[in-house]
Amino acid sequence: MDFKVKHYSGGARKLLFIFGFGCNEKQPGLKWFMDRLLKRRFDITCVQLPTDISDFKADVISRLKLIEEEMGDHVSIGFSYGGLALSFLDRSRRRIFISPFWGVNERWRIKGDHTLATFLSVIPKPLLKRNFDIEDAGQLAVNEDLLGMPERISFRSIHQFFEAQKLLPDPQPNDVVFFSRKDMVVSPGMIEERISRFNIDHREYHGGHLFYLDENREDLIIRILKEIDISFETGLA
Repeated sequence: MDFKVKHYSGGARKLLFIFGFGCNEKQPGLKWFMDRLLKRRFDITCVQLPTDISDFKADVISRLKLIEEEMGDHVSIGFSYGGLALSFLDRSRRRIFISPFWGVNERWRIKGDHTLATFLSVIPKPLLKRNFDIEDAGQLAVNEDLLGMPERISFRSIHQFFEAQKLLPDPQPNDVVFFSRKDMVVSPGMIEERISRFNIDHREYHGGHLFYLDENREDLIIRILKEIDISFETGLA
């Protein structure tokens, strides 16, 4: 999956929405969330991130920074892998993180995994099978919600993710984080540790990784929309 940008014209309020790993608008759950944003007349720039990267800064961050510069005043939403990328951006009036990929879920972690990924990062071919299935996505997930997600990932990409996680900048005062303790993809423990260390404003939900497939998603989306509205109404900078 390649880096891809799509713009939806709306009103004066601009949103930058950075998708998670393998997420795309063909998936019904993500389309459902996008429809909710569009009904609110936001001017939305969506970014689909590449799933195979050799240099996180060049392949992802530098390109996102150019988009931010062109957008002007806006609020940013970063989901999962998009939340990891958003951590390195600083031009939005508020950053809303949803299940940010600040750490690998504990079920996948093994002793020396960073060293192993570094050692194998010279192999560009995606070899590692994706350990993410429909039961990890959310209670409302259907097979189509995994459309486009790569079956395998390269150690080169994993190495770049680990390196980015080690270099996470300090958060900004207006950040807010949504996350689930039941998440089986990103690390709830690492999210909680960062929340505690920096006293980040946060909200919990109780579903799987794909927040828009939570059985209580209507209530959850209302909470997310509220944070977006607050971001514009209070003049946060």
